[in-house]
Amino acid sequence: MKSANSKAIRVRASAGSYEVLCGSGLLKQIGTAIARLGEFSSVHVLSSAKVWRAVGKQVQNGLRRNGKLNIHLFDDAESAKNLRTVEEIA
Repeated sequence: MKSANSKAIRVRASAGSYEVLCGSGLLKQIGTAIARLGEFSSVHVLSSAKVWRAVGKQVQNGLRRNGKLNIHLFDDAESAKNLRTVEEIA
């Protein structure tokens, strides 16, 4: 899904490697990127309330054709980044 205005950054973590895309206009292409991953019965988006207020409509519009969309808002403070928060989201 990399576009001319985006940059792919490879992140190497102890749990494995993954790629992060950064760039202008990527939210408009989010539905296409997820569709390339395969078929899903639902899509789950994790976001802080502050970020969701800023980009939520764009994400919803981009994911409209990808099945059931589930939004999970959580506290993104450092103190909330723990296994309990993961369990609550799951």
